[in-house]
Amino acid sequence: MIKKIAGTALTRVLNAVIMLIVLSIATNNLGAAAYGSVTFVVLGITIIGLVNHFVGGGALIYYIPRKPLMLLLIPSYFWALFSAVVVALVLDWLDKVPHQFVFHLMVIAFMQSLASINQNVMLGKERVKHFNLVSLVQFTLLLGTLSLMIFIFKNTTAFAYVLALYAAYGGAFVLSVVLILRDFLKQYGHQQATVLSNMLSYGWKAQLANVLQFFNYRMSHYLLEGFFGKSMLGVFSAGVQLSEGLWIVGKSVSMVQFSKTVNVTDKEYVKNLAVNLVKMTFVLTLLMLGVVLLLPVEVF
Repeated sequence: MIKKIAGTALTRVLNAVIMLIVLSIATNNLGAAAYGSVTFVVLGITIIGLVNHFVGGGALIYYIPRKPLMLLLIPSYFWALFSAVVVALVLDWLDKVPHQFVFHLMVIAFMQSLASINQNVMLGKERVKHFNLVSLVQFTLLLGTLSLMIFIFKNTTAFAYVLALYAAYGGAFVLSVVLILRDFLKQYGHQQATVLSNMLSYGWKAQLANVLQFFNYRMSHYLLEGFFGKSMLGVFSAGVQLSEGLWIVGKSVSMVQFSKTVNVTDKEYVKNLAVNLVKMTFVLTLLMLGVVLLLPVEVF
């Protein structure tokens, strides 16, 4: 298990480095205002992902070892489509996403949700290595496509970043399908409605906490844009992305821990595992925080 955590942490570090490069390229070539528009598109994708996870998140991972795969995927995919269309339209109605990007938001968020569902299937089967591979490919495609659009095609508009998101999430979805393709033809049942109900019943409790946490972290984005404009939002968003790199250890540990615990029934083992991992996460995150605090302002 430590090997899986280490592999996940290493993947997240690589992804963080890639995103730092993406951040540098985007902010220096798109400008603060355009990057502010991009921030709203990314926020929209995140919000749609949160709604998608009511069915395709923790509940899906929990049921993977307990239900036939196809019985879980059909309602999950339909819920992903529903989430992408409805939430994107609501965000457009609330004027919380640039109108010209609403359709692109729907499509990109749908692809992201499908890729996320397939990755959660991998977690439910404890195939953490495959999960990390899809994640790494996604971030690499984002960097590669954005660099191509800006430096080769000389496109320095917000749409260049949107095209990079298409490549990143589209590529992640295709790869995730390939990696779980062998599981598609296994057991199949005819109880989709019941399974969807069970997944919603299980998923809303955990996902509600994630939704509240998200708005706690991101409400400032909407307030900044409303009072100070997209340029200030672009600068703030860049700083937030840098500081959230400290979550690498905690997110890596929790992902592997959840993948493991849904596949075991020994409650004492699960309890001891959680306590030990919390201690380890606290110490490692504290060390990382110390390093960040020692960095001079000029580095940022």
